[in-house]
Amino acid sequence: FHLRKVAPGDALGTKIRLRMGDLEIVSRPCKAIDPGNVHGFGKRMSTQISQLLQKGVDVTTVAEAFHLDPEVVEEVHRVQAKEHSWFGWDEAHYQLLPTDDMVQLEVQLGSSSNSSWSTTSSWLPLFFEAQHLDQVLQRCREAKSGHLQLQFPYGAEKG
Repeated sequence: FHLRKVAPGDALGTKIRLRMGDLEIVSRPCKAIDPGNVHGFGKRMSTQISQLLQKGVDVTTVAEAFHLDPEVVEEVHRVQAKEHSWFGWDEAHYQLLPTDDMVQLEVQLGSSSNSSWSTTSSWLPLFFEAQHLDQVLQRCREAKSGHLQLQFPYGAEKG
């Protein structure tokens, strides 16, 4: 999973949790993600993209030349400037689970010291109610590039 449009202080250290009955699987803390790792290109291409942008070439033109979304090109430029805005988890959990049991997938924002969310904040559901595991996995597969939308207004008054 990857977080987007979340303040860096709120994203760093964020965790995902899957609960099924007494079983609880918690991810490692969230970290900055390099767009090259997500889209399969390396440091050389990232440097070329940044150089073109620094020379005034339009983001859309660079994106078309490298067959990337403009959003990816913009993130490459931010990463080169050490201003990450993509965060996520590059890990897998292997666990045999019955697909007919109900599961809850949750996120805990604000685990870092720079977070605007309380470090003791509760786990927030990614889905309003528990669902069967096979339904959760299907929604994950259908989500664009593994991005699930939060079911609550991020940035709203916390309480």
